[in-house]
Amino acid sequence: MNLDLTRSHVDGTAYNNNTPDDRDKFIRIVQGYSRDHRPELNQAILTLITENQAEIPIDLEALSGNAEDKSTFHDIIKSQLDSLKAAENNQYLIADSALYTKATIQSLHEKNRYFITRVSSVSNDAKAVSNRPDLAAFMPICDGYEGYYTDSNYADVPQKWPVIHSQAVRERALKTFAMG
Repeated sequence: MNLDLTRSHVDGTAYNNNTPDDRDKFIRIVQGYSRDHRPELNQAILTLITENQAEIPIDLEALSGNAEDKSTFHDIIKSQLDSLKAAENNQYLIADSALYTKATIQSLHEKNRYFITRVSSVSNDAKAVSNRPDLAAFMPICDGYEGYYTDSNYADVPQKWPVIHSQAVRERALKTFAMG
């Protein structure tokens, strides 16, 4: 299954007419983080889980515009994953790096679920691997790419991390550094 979260800005003002008794029944359209660098825009969030092969949506949820990606992914794991696994018999959950938090990884492990995600670059373990890669372990993958697997035990959950080196990315970084 693939899990993703999308933020959308919302136009208009009619949605702000909820009475205090209604406020727990609806999502909150609020200003917040915007990838468009427009924090003044009102926003709402949609989370979507799709089946991997046919890409059929199997879960969709609207959330308040200030929901945080990492906690939202964790909440979805806790509330939806058991029923979705039984219904769809999917082995893997694929998501972006917002999935990679200690609490979420531990929840997935407790539910015997596999996951595929990018390890957050702010992780100390990821920094250690990228700053000191095992140069002798790199093997060719295809033109311009080489890599190896390394073991991790982040959040007390055994993991295999692929470490990939791209020659094109290296050349861009060197060019940027030289222009610097």
